[in-house]
Amino acid sequence: MMEKYQAIFDANKVRTQLEESDAMVTWKKFQQGRSSYLIFLDNSKTVRQSIRKLNSIPMGHLDNDQRWRLQRTIVKDLHNIISSGQNFLDHLKHSHNFNESVHDKEYSIFFRELRNYLVHNDAFSLVTRNEYGNGHAPKFYQAMDKTGFKSFVNNKATKIYDKVQTEPTKVSKREGELLSELFTLLNFLDEKETLFDFEPILEKYILSLNAYYSKWVLSVLKKKVKLSEITKFTEDMETVHKHFPNSYSKSRVRYLKLAVAKKRTRIPPDTGKKKS
Repeated sequence: MMEKYQAIFDANKVRTQLEESDAMVTWKKFQQGRSSYLIFLDNSKTVRQSIRKLNSIPMGHLDNDQRWRLQRTIVKDLHNIISSGQNFLDHLKHSHNFNESVHDKEYSIFFRELRNYLVHNDAFSLVTRNEYGNGHAPKFYQAMDKTGFKSFVNNKATKIYDKVQTEPTKVSKREGELLSELFTLLNFLDEKETLFDFEPILEKYILSLNAYYSKWVLSVLKKKVKLSEITKFTEDMETVHKHFPNSYSKSRVRYLKLAVAKKRTRIPPDTGKKKS
């Protein structure tokens, strides 16, 4: 009986030490970034499901009102994923000083400006289209009308360009970078038809942010923590969870174990030696 109480007492002592440790500060800050990503991840699953649901229903099986309602659901879900995706990128940039470039950056630029467009214009034109191939079942997909969005991007770029022409000394570095990004986006839109298949762009955006999250996690494991420290932290958290299961969830302990395994197998140890 005394051994049981001693184990609980020791676990409580470990819990106090954990809460006061530098490792816990790093962990809590990491959790904030991860939570931001998980919101985006949940929204990405929701919008995929909404699109899949509408695309699975043949055109003639829905009247205009029914199809409009399903498309409004998709638009709502798109608002959520676009907002949460940009919030995730902003959070890593401003709260974690993570400024690595996003893979396939044109897609993150596209959706950043699409969010800005939707803030000023409460309209997002989606149209269900179908394609019939020889010997294949019809393909249904959601197409976007680029007209209003392209005009918005063009006007934004024009304002900055006019400033470059008339007041070049007042153009900030960020405005110059933004102008370059907007021109890239306009070229990207020029390659699309007026009504273009929106789904591949959305999918590539989701994949690029998933990859960005993985890059950030590896960066944290490589630069912010040592293997011995994260291993000890995980073991202590597991000890506390055993006696105080409500202190730290099983999923967080499991995630830490995965992080330790990733640190051990995928990230070479820092020997302190400089490359010649």
